[in-house]
Amino acid sequence: MASVIAFVGVHMIALGGIAYTAWAAGNLASASIRRDGASVPWGLTVAIGLALLAQALLLLGVVGWLRAPVVVVLVLAILAAARRRWMWPTRQSRSISAMAMAAIALLMLPAFILALYPPLGFDQTMYHLPYARAFAATGGLPFLPSLRYPTFPALAEVLNAGVLLFADDVATQLTGVCALAACAALVFSWTRERSSADGGRLAAAILAASPLAIYLSAAGYVEPLLALFGTASLYAADRAGRDGRHAGWIVASGALAGSAAGVKYLGLYFVAAAALLLLRPNVAWRSIARDLVLYGLAAASALLPSYGRLVAQTGNPLFPFYPELFGATPWMAQEFLGARGAQRLLNASTLLWDVTFRRHAVGILPPFSPALLLGVPLALIAAWQDAWVLRLLLVATGYVLVAPVQAHYFLAIAPVWSVVIGVSAASLASRVRGGRLLLLGVALALVIGGELYALGRVHRLGLPPVAMADRERWVAAERPLYPALAFVNRLAGPAIVYAVGAEHMVYYAAGTLLGDHNGPASFNRVAARAQAAGSLASALDDLHVSYLILPVAPSAWTDMAVNDPRLARVYRDAAASVYQVLPEEAP
Repeated sequence: MASVIAFVGVHMIALGGIAYTAWAAGNLASASIRRDGASVPWGLTVAIGLALLAQALLLLGVVGWLRAPVVVVLVLAILAAARRRWMWPTRQSRSISAMAMAAIALLMLPAFILALYPPLGFDQTMYHLPYARAFAATGGLPFLPSLRYPTFPALAEVLNAGVLLFADDVATQLTGVCALAACAALVFSWTRERSSADGGRLAAAILAASPLAIYLSAAGYVEPLLALFGTASLYAADRAGRDGRHAGWIVASGALAGSAAGVKYLGLYFVAAAALLLLRPNVAWRSIARDLVLYGLAAASALLPSYGRLVAQTGNPLFPFYPELFGATPWMAQEFLGARGAQRLLNASTLLWDVTFRRHAVGILPPFSPALLLGVPLALIAAWQDAWVLRLLLVATGYVLVAPVQAHYFLAIAPVWSVVIGVSAASLASRVRGGRLLLLGVALALVIGGELYALGRVHRLGLPPVAMADRERWVAAERPLYPALAFVNRLAGPAIVYAVGAEHMVYYAAGTLLGDHNGPASFNRVAARAQAAGSLASALDDLHVSYLILPVAPSAWTDMAVNDPRLARVYRDAAASVYQVLPEEAP
């Protein structure tokens, strides 16, 4: 138990270090806004800081300087500059009280606890963590052809690479927890400014107490960071209209929107959405044009490092999309995005229902808060009476219509839905006797629901494993093919391994793990080579593979392996078999 307590304490310090460094960087960057007396919410400050840190690490990676000593100098310079400006916002500039901060910390406790378990997120161990590990190991941003997507917008991964330079893989999951905490704080502040603190508490609870948000933030997905940057860009655009179109807000909005696009292609939606929020009635067209030019320059500056890297590596700024424009490659993406056309729009029309009550249709992930669906009628009523609510509701709806219909993609726009529902509920509750108590009761019920979800997960998973042997057993219990991969790791070290059905375990391979539905080593391509050559081993030779891992369930792959004299089985358990690829006999 002492080791578990020490493990928790170390990672609490790591989370505090990430959050404080981000706050210090964001506080420095927002100094021009503060000088004019405007309050900058804590959540926005952390969002700006994380965006700046990620962009700085990305630039270091571009020039091959993503190394621990350089990152230490960068962080110390930020902290030294923050120290001269004092360590915490003044009482006058605080936009969130100490009690609210404590409430946010309590709200995020389930996510923090679940983040202490070894990485198991499907996308996390398939390519997010392999990206980060490769960046940290090389000090650069290499093209990784063995992954499902060998290159992508990588601000989240490069941020985690910075963490990996000093901590373990569990600590990388804390960046998602920090992002969700900042996002919940920003949702609270935005809703409070537009309605009341009661609405802010409800909105923050809708977001941060949702099992889906808790799971994704603790499982190494990039969506929490995308949600933070996207929401922060919209908030800054909204503040630009309320605070006399201050240039600082416009620059912040553009930089954050560009950073959202640097996390994921879906972030490009926020570049357009925040620009639309800057368009306001009764404002001279010259002022609007000036604001849009300033916004565009800030967004382009934030976009350039990420998308310039993509062009340099592939010639395609949206790799691997649009091969008809930029040239076909073995890496395709459209097939992983689900239905298209009218069917996709039909699926999108039920997304809010599906993420809560029909999860098998959108990825079999934990549900979102039922308050989301129950709050939609309130939002529609408020939108009929309030033009601002209508505009934000249209932004939230637009994302649902253009994004792939999967639960984890929805998290990026969930904060905006939470703000819309929180403002709408507070507006209607103010007209009803006892409305404030009702909002507080609903918020508390949602928080309790999130706590119960986390307790249920901990009960099923047990205490987070601390010792390496316990971690090995824990991962093996959760991933049946892991013992076979661990056997190859022990036997051959950094070997090239081909596996069927283990594409989500790339991170756990000591060497290179091939085998996916995409890329030059895809299942279809290798199977076709094997049939053409009459030997699976010959097809694996082309990829320099030394070992093959197959599930024990009967399949065409098992038939090819059993009948190939150059494949010798060297390991078998209840889930998988390992075959060694023997060398060809001399003529």
